[in-house]
Amino acid sequence: MRVEFIAYAGDCRVSGATTLAEGERLTDLLNRELTIVVDGARLTSHADGHTIEVGEITLDRDDLFAIEALGTRGEASRRIHTVQHRLEVRLGPYTVLGEIHTKPGGRPLVAIGQRLPMVPLTNATIAFNTDDGVEVMDVEALIINRSLAEWVRAD
Repeated sequence: MRVEFIAYAGDCRVSGATTLAEGERLTDLLNRELTIVVDGARLTSHADGHTIEVGEITLDRDDLFAIEALGTRGEASRRIHTVQHRLEVRLGPYTVLGEIHTKPGGRPLVAIGQRLPMVPLTNATIAFNTDDGVEVMDVEALIINRSLAEWVRAD
């Protein structure tokens, strides 16, 4: 299944499309694969806003700080009851606010440390500096690369 793809690299935003298996979530793909193929890729510079169209590009997961979770939420049968905890995360040039989901009684800082490297946050905001100032984007769900986190703070 083709899904829209928007990722945040060190100095640019990458947009295009990628392919998920039937019933797969983007988080599953990102935690399974070390590289992601993006078709119709556009790179938009944070420095001056210019865009370059590059067609197909293969991205290393470890070069991506965050990815917007677009597409399906996966199979309903895989969902469990969770409690949301607000986190603030610093990822290179990005500051992210969002909610991590844990089992009831779970501790958010323990939970993020025990997860696979790509961790979904809901009701998220990602902020970064551009040539025109600070750009702030609200997204329903954002998958962060916790291995690139400089620090994490729970509210």
